[in-house]
Amino acid sequence: CDTCILDPDAPQEDYDGDGYGDACDNCPDVFNNQVSDYINGVAITDPTECSFVGAFGPFCYQYQNLAAARIRGIEAEAAYDTGKWFAEVSGTVQQGIDTTTGERLGSVLPAQASVTLGARFLDNKLTVAPNWRYVAGNTFLDSEGNPVSYDPFQLFGLSIAYQPNANTTASLVFDNIFNAEYTPYLGISPGEGINIKASLKVKLAAN
Repeated sequence: CDTCILDPDAPQEDYDGDGYGDACDNCPDVFNNQVSDYINGVAITDPTECSFVGAFGPFCYQYQNLAAARIRGIEAEAAYDTGKWFAEVSGTVQQGIDTTTGERLGSVLPAQASVTLGARFLDNKLTVAPNWRYVAGNTFLDSEGNPVSYDPFQLFGLSIAYQPNANTTASLVFDNIFNAEYTPYLGISPGEGINIKASLKVKLAAN
């Protein structure tokens, strides 16, 4: 990892918390964890400590232990399929706090959500499924106490698959179809623009 600075003396984390939702299908998973010796990713932007220079200047990452942290949130997902159309929805909202300073933890991902809606045509041989993904913004402090901010972003995509028979599938996947400008959370360079992938899978029948 070019941007990572290792700390070989970091102790292991110790979790103590509650979680709800694992006992049933399609239930939201709610969690509230108190963590001692929490291993937190810390952004280092001091050029005397970080030799990697990205698109936004010096940016390195080191995992450091915090005396105590609290991570709580909720995550849920649901899916429905009628055969002719289908839908998938998922979302996560979580927050990590350094309970000693009250500051946000940059290593805990911000809120995220995704939605996929799809339909099948031509006797279920053709599947078309647009999708949407949202990632919230977040601001936390680097090792020098300076704020590091990431803006929220949303991406739209489209998947098309055609299966004329059981042995052949042709597919097209369009990512970021509106060519949105964004930086992935904790990324050091802008994210990819519109991206198109094509594939053809053919299963050869055995004699």
